[in-house]
Amino acid sequence: MSGGRHKLTIVENIGTGAGVFDADGDGLLDLFLPNAGSLADGKVLPGPGPALYRQSSWGRFEEVSAELGIEFEGWGTGVAVGDYDNDGDQDLFLSCWGPDRFWENREGRFFEVSKRAGLDHAGLSTSAVFFDYDLDGLLDLYVAGYLQFDLEALPNDGEPCIEGAARVACGPDFYEPAADRLYHNEGGGRFRLVSGQAGISAGVGGYGLGVAVDDFNLDGLPDLYVANDSTENYLWMNAGAGKFTDEALQAGASLGPEGQGQAGMGVAIGDYDGDGLRDIFVTNYSQEQNALYRGAEGGGFIDNSNGCGFSGESYMALGWSTFFADFDNDSDDDLFVANGHVHPAADQVNSSLSYLQPCFFYLNDGEGRFELCPESVGQGAVEARAHRGAAEGDLDGDGDIDILISVQGGPPVLLENRTAGAGNSLLIALVGSESNRDGIGARLTGRVGGKVSTRRVGRGGGYLSASDARAHFGLGASGQLDSLEVWWPSGRKDTLAGLEAGNLYRIHESNGRAEVVRKLSRRP
Repeated sequence: MSGGRHKLTIVENIGTGAGVFDADGDGLLDLFLPNAGSLADGKVLPGPGPALYRQSSWGRFEEVSAELGIEFEGWGTGVAVGDYDNDGDQDLFLSCWGPDRFWENREGRFFEVSKRAGLDHAGLSTSAVFFDYDLDGLLDLYVAGYLQFDLEALPNDGEPCIEGAARVACGPDFYEPAADRLYHNEGGGRFRLVSGQAGISAGVGGYGLGVAVDDFNLDGLPDLYVANDSTENYLWMNAGAGKFTDEALQAGASLGPEGQGQAGMGVAIGDYDGDGLRDIFVTNYSQEQNALYRGAEGGGFIDNSNGCGFSGESYMALGWSTFFADFDNDSDDDLFVANGHVHPAADQVNSSLSYLQPCFFYLNDGEGRFELCPESVGQGAVEARAHRGAAEGDLDGDGDIDILISVQGGPPVLLENRTAGAGNSLLIALVGSESNRDGIGARLTGRVGGKVSTRRVGRGGGYLSASDARAHFGLGASGQLDSLEVWWPSGRKDTLAGLEAGNLYRIHESNGRAEVVRKLSRRP
């Protein structure tokens, strides 16, 4: 749930995210959905509260939020997951309209510690991500701020705006942007707000929606990319010593093809052309082309939005969560985009638009071009809905990528991957010792045949969502990953060879060895 039927205020339009992670440490991935509330007569009505679905056996889920200690009647938006105290279980941050919430996981039960941790900021927060920006072995937190929203002081004298023949929510330019926030993990269960000293508060524009982390210049320090709504995007490059500088404009990854700000929503980071350089995909508003910034030598980017097979369907759709993933296990990055308009009356704004829109699945042809594949993914996967957040992971333990999607005004969607003729694969989980416990920020480079695949260990990206942190490698027809290099956040490098397909491996930083956790099994 997120807002009322007509969604005439902007807070009702942004939707909610999704989370895929192992909440109770039993080896099965669980599902988390924030949920929000609704508005009626200028008042907030509580929603159903966040929902945590525990996977009790492969493909069977039960709602256990209250049982595990997650109770909240506020307005949730985004999800961030991370083991902030390095105790081996996953802690949960919820971005909100209102004070943010943070639950500490203690052996599968959750305890709300927002105020003690210093993470109870009140405002309108969106995407968030845990990452270790100073490489001290403790996960820090970045939270995007959207805008200054006060239900008692709405713009336009409290009246909806008019667009075409429709009454719609007034857009972000009617509001002041809210600042993004960077929190440093101090240890002992506490965070410290360091946005100012880190340079983050110097960002111009704002209206943050999507956030992703990667090491764009391969200097070993994690950087940030932020998609901003209607203003230039940020590329926060980590300069070390706790400092960041925004280099998006000079790197060529900030604005649209005409030098204009676009309505950035979600962010995906990958290497779609297999050249070893990081590429950025940003979803934008309807009648704006989604942006594909191809990594170039020297640390810059080239706008390749019109050169990779995207056509009219991408231009008319309004995109939200997105990610690169190898859906058919052929060793290259495919692309997922969740779509849905912000206005229920979109067809009255423009007869070519619709509120309910299908998701897009793009298959990579191996040469860096994408082909839309609606028929091959099944009718249920491309049913038109008001999609928002989406998270991915191998939910059924069969070695391919499944997807959880949140939907405005409707039940969530769980898409099980049953791609016919898909190749072999394997999964890798990390256990850090000098680095953070989950190896968040590690870079994995796998080689199979003549192909090279790079995976960055992390949970952020997309839109308002947190995906599984395990690295997935499609192997095609090969029965093994020929070689694997693991670059840990600590600077340690491990090289492994001959990892067999069909396994979930765990690699320990303490000794550089890989152990088989379990076999991957295709479901009938």
